[in-house]
Amino acid sequence: RFSSPQPCFMRARPNRQMVFQKTSARLTPDRPLHINAESLVLVAAAFLTLGLNRPFLLAALQGRDWASALTWGLAAALLLMLLALNTLIVGSLLVGRWRKAWLAVLLVISALVMHYMQAYRVVIDAAMVRSTLHTHPAEAQELMSWSLAADLLLFAALPIWLLRSVKVSPRPWTQALLRRGGLLGLALLVLVVT
Repeated sequence: RFSSPQPCFMRARPNRQMVFQKTSARLTPDRPLHINAESLVLVAAAFLTLGLNRPFLLAALQGRDWASALTWGLAAALLLMLLALNTLIVGSLLVGRWRKAWLAVLLVISALVMHYMQAYRVVIDAAMVRSTLHTHPAEAQELMSWSLAADLLLFAALPIWLLRSVKVSPRPWTQALLRRGGLLGLALLVLVVT
């Protein structure tokens, strides 16, 4: 049988298609990102410092003269102090195989606290936490808003979604203990100095 040749735009191009499929498969994040536990602690502490302590930093630096070197020194000292404090907190909590679950809980709580500090210009202390635990459902419903949903999505849900692709590389417990102790000791020193 005689068949007419296909036009050039209808001819299959398996080589180019195969190359595209291989390239696009490499770009998908199906392989986890391997980091050590101390790197996870430092990244989480930096995120808490820069992303979720904005209300505190803005209030502490409000009305300062940014042309003065003292203001820049105070800002640097506050950032280092918060980073050291968050490193101590996160480094003490993120141990064992539940470290990612603890970090997820910490992110949700921190996002909630940041939202209410920013929305109502309040400081969250022990008395406020106690009164929140005794809040009736009708009163709690008044605190729900679209801005709360946006803050939870941006500062809790998105980091937790990114956290799922992180895999912490295991270490022998003696090496892990020494490295964690060194990190926490350095954070404590920076906190005291600042």
